[in-house]
Amino acid sequence: RINYAFRAGMIISFPCAAGLYILAFQICDLLYGMPEAGIPLEPMAFSCIALAAFQLSSAGLQGIGRPEIAMRHLIITGILKVIFNYTLTSVPMLNIKGAAIGTVIAFTIGSLLNIIYLQRLTGVKYETGRALKIAIVTVLMAIAVKISYGAIVGMDISSHIATAGAILIGVAVYGILLFITKELDLNMLKMIRS
Repeated sequence: RINYAFRAGMIISFPCAAGLYILAFQICDLLYGMPEAGIPLEPMAFSCIALAAFQLSSAGLQGIGRPEIAMRHLIITGILKVIFNYTLTSVPMLNIKGAAIGTVIAFTIGSLLNIIYLQRLTGVKYETGRALKIAIVTVLMAIAVKISYGAIVGMDISSHIATAGAILIGVAVYGILLFITKELDLNMLKMIRS
């Protein structure tokens, strides 16, 4: 059940992170008319994966009756976030990006702590092969999004329409590849919906 939950989390968080990273400026322009907001969004995109892993691993620890471990790691993550954000935002080259990078690093460390403790306490063997397969599917989707966005913009179509079109193409490519690789089935769809 732990692996099943992580698999569902990866299926949702991996493409979200990739899409937000590739189309950070375009999405900010489409939603807010402020493409410059894409500057911190690019590194922040990876927080989709870090936060999903943190929440799922925390839920796993709570599920086996060890909520104090999850709470301890949450406190550690919060402290690290403050330290990283303060340190990295003071770097002129990073500036506002530093806060986003600090958040991602802090939650990645917190997630790893949770995952290590969850493995120790339950003896679960994580399906790294499946994670790699989903990552490869995500990379292929990202390539499709990048190419389709460039192709649509190249046809003298507005950036907003190109962004929406590229996202739809990405969703279609990702869904098809997940079914081909058998990483998504009807049971998984039901679980994601619930």
